[in-house]
Amino acid sequence: MELLNYLKGYDIHDRVRHDWEAGDSAIVENACVHPQFNAQKDKPACYVIFKAKPLYLFFNLLFQKNVTFPPTEAQPGWEDYWPED
Repeated sequence: MELLNYLKGYDIHDRVRHDWEAGDSAIVENACVHPQFNAQKDKPACYVIFKAKPLYLFFNLLFQKNVTFPPTEAQPGWEDYWPED
């Protein structure tokens, strides 16, 4: 376990460097380019990555609310309404 205390590296999130060490976590924005680098070549580093879409699929969180589609017919009294240009 002593080895874990010395692991260090960095990520680049859209050209911004973020240093990390063992036990740290990071949140990456959607569509962000984010390579990870181990600063100590003689010691292995492991990453655990949780991606949002697979987690949403796994937990069935795709629809957070009911979606109401717009009406196909105008409400009474608005039949002749047309938005201005």
